Amino acid sequence: MLSKGVKGLNDEFIALCLFNFPSFPAYKKFCSGRNRYRNVVCLDHSRVKLNNHPTRNDYIHANYVSTPFSERRFICTQAPLDCTTFDFWFMIIQEKVRYIIMLTNFTEKGYTKSTLYFPFEANKTENYNGITVKCITVCLKFEILVSMNFIQQLNTLTLFISRSLVIEWPGVQSMLVTHLHWIDWPDHGIPNSYACPLLLLKMVRISSTPIVLHCSAGIGRTGCLVLIELVLEKLLCKQICSDMSLMLIELRRQRANLVQNNIVLLFLINIFKVFLKHFLFFEIKTEKKKTS
Repeated sequence: MLSKGVKGLNDEFIALCLFNFPSFPAYKKFCSGRNRYRNVVCLDHSRVKLNNHPTRNDYIHANYVSTPFSERRFICTQAPLDCTTFDFWFMIIQEKVRYIIMLTNFTEKGYTKSTLYFPFEANKTENYNGITVKCITVCLKFEILVSMNFIQQLNTLTLFISRSLVIEWPGVQSMLVTHLHWIDWPDHGIPNSYACPLLLLKMVRISSTPIVLHCSAGIGRTGCLVLIELVLEKLLCKQICSDMSLMLIELRRQRANLVQNNIVLLFLINIFKVFLKHFLFFEIKTEKKKTS
């Protein structure tokens, strides 16, 4: 894939845009007012269904996305709205999620991109229709990145925030969830760090349950990060990953329109170069299964 260069990957992306995807139906029933963007559909066959929801409405704008490591490796979703915050946390509890990665800010260029769906400060608690979310710790990961020996050559002077959240709901055992918020990835653009996505993915890779990933619509920045992990897992599983268009088709069959534009192609190339150069640091590890 790297041997194709930017032009080769760009040609594949253009061909992808001309590809006629199979007509997977988008889910429309009971979703009025629950979609952040009217032109971003939620594919029915792969959508997350909220089981035993108090309102008996099982809809949330979220799709399972598979990788070689797991059939439900990711849940790609839109940023919560005020009216879907309870649904979001209901999904977290249902799917036993341990990690959430947020790739958008709450407002960008004057537009609201996400509601504040968690307590922002440590020792603060919020209640969302009966689901209690308490922020235990807030940690700026800037210091950790600066301590790395190869910081300058990786251009990793970036910032993401890690929060430890305790989720409680009557009748359900409390859960500890790690919320990772990368704050400087611009919408429809590329970030200034090649290592940060690799570091984020390394932190969550041990998860044996779905990793929730969202930007604003849940397709652009979200799709880019999913594509990175898909390539890395294919490499480690010794699977063919020379054709980016085939991988994007594979992803878009699970979450509509993942990876929105070709501006990320050079960014992806540089990320994979960083990974290959510093393989031991970014080595992929999975959670060991318990043996009886």
